[in-house]
Formats: sequence, C-alpha cells, structure tokens
Amino acid sequence: MYESDDLKDIKVYTVGTSFVYAESRKAPTVDGVVERTVNGKEARQEEGLSEFETEIAVKVSSIMQQFVCGFDLLRANGQSFVIDVNGWSFVKGNSSYYLTTGRLLADWISNHSKFSRVSKSV
Repeated sequence: MYESDDLKDIKVYTVGTSFVYAESRKAPTVDGVVERTVNGKEARQEEGLSEFETEIAVKVSSIMQQFVCGFDLLRANGQSFVIDVNGWSFVKGNSSYYLTTGRLLADWISNHSKFSRVSKSV
C-alpha cells in the first residue's frame, strides 16, 4: 500500500482536454479530522500539477469519454497515481472555475448540437 508523500489528497478536475484544475486537502486518514472553512465547507487549496500529471488528466478525461470529469490523485514514492474517477465532478465555490467551465460547455454544446443556437455569452 502506498502512503501519500505529503499527506494530501489531490482532487483533479477536467473540462474537455483544454482545462485542468486541481485542489488539495489534508487527507482525513492522517488523523480522522476533516479540516473545514468558517462556512463549514471542506478546506481546500489550489494545487499545481506537473506536466506529466496534466497529461494524465487529459488522458483520463479522454479514456473515460467524459467532457467534465474529476478524479483523485495520490503522490507517493515520487510517482503519481489515479485512485478514483468521477464523471461530472465539479469544483465547489470557485467562480473562476464556473465561468471557464460554463464557456467550455457552451462551446461544446454549440459545436455538437444539430441546432447550434446556444448563446456564446456565457
């Protein structure tokens, strides 16, 4: 069994193959405690990904055939492992993510709709 190098869970979110976003949290398995914000939500921080991890994210989204996709990443022993994949997973409470995702979804729907009348003003 692998133990995370930095005791963090990394949540990775993709929208198509052009947008990848990641957040980390203290793994609750460390001490059984989930860190919370003042609003009671789980505390998370934006997390940078390596070029290799970004490539993994794009491949997961493509292989799972999910335009919007989320998965958990574990860093252990100098390597990165995908440990759980969730289709249609969204970042919570991040307006920049919502705006980017909304634009990409509107473009995708417009490009894949036989009616192609979706407003691009999202």
